[in-house]
Amino acid sequence: MLLAKEFDLTSAQIMEMINRRARLGVAVRGGVAEQHLQRLLERSRLIQIVAFLDRDGEPDFEITLASGRKLLVECKNASPHRYSNGDAKVEVQKTRASRGDPLSRYYRYEQFDILAACMWAVTKRWEFRFLPSPLLEPLSGAPTRIRPMQPIAEPPWTNDFDAVIGRVDEER
Repeated sequence: MLLAKEFDLTSAQIMEMINRRARLGVAVRGGVAEQHLQRLLERSRLIQIVAFLDRDGEPDFEITLASGRKLLVECKNASPHRYSNGDAKVEVQKTRASRGDPLSRYYRYEQFDILAACMWAVTKRWEFRFLPSPLLEPLSGAPTRIRPMQPIAEPPWTNDFDAVIGRVDEER
């Protein structure tokens, strides 16, 4: 394993380090969720190309539909904590704001087309709920930005990615 060699640690030592450090575990779970989402996207009959975008400030995936249309997909992990009414929730904001622009931490609606919420923390299964970005709740006082905490309730969320693709245009 290349990382074990680079870090001069065994695979078991690396896994134990991840297990002991909460923030490191969160980061790894984010990467694991992205891997599971990529596999799900690659199985879709509507998607021709799945491109993982590993660049700061960009969504996680760009997908190209069989029609040639491109859509952007952002992957976030649901919180293990629910709202008092029982709904699951997901945090949809960046880690930090850029200097001089406190609103930059909050996503703009046009930054991605579909939000994929990984439900592992809630269900202990690597499954997802999907929603077109225009249906996400706006940030109070800044309607062009997305509120950081979003409820995951069906409807409007769905576990059917192919179905949500059709809803993207309807919601724009």
